[in-house]
Amino acid sequence: MGKALTSRLKTATGKGGSFDIAMAGKWALNFFVIGIIAVLGSIVFHYLCGFGMHYFMDALAGYRPHHRPVSTTCYPRQPPNLTGIYY
Repeated sequence: MGKALTSRLKTATGKGGSFDIAMAGKWALNFFVIGIIAVLGSIVFHYLCGFGMHYFMDALAGYRPHHRPVSTTCYPRQPPNLTGIYY
């Protein structure tokens, strides 16, 4: 494993230690494609989790959690004073 990695690193930098722009472009393209696949996979995972919660919790078990409004805070909703602090 060590020899293969060393040989790849030497190939990437060239014999004189210079930077090979073609190899860098290939790696950058690979990183970009992997990133796009990861983003799409996370989006699919998010929607499948929502579908699973709906199907298993609502359709099979009949459980519908009570949703609180988004603006719920620890403090009662009052207009702020001059300093902007709620009390």
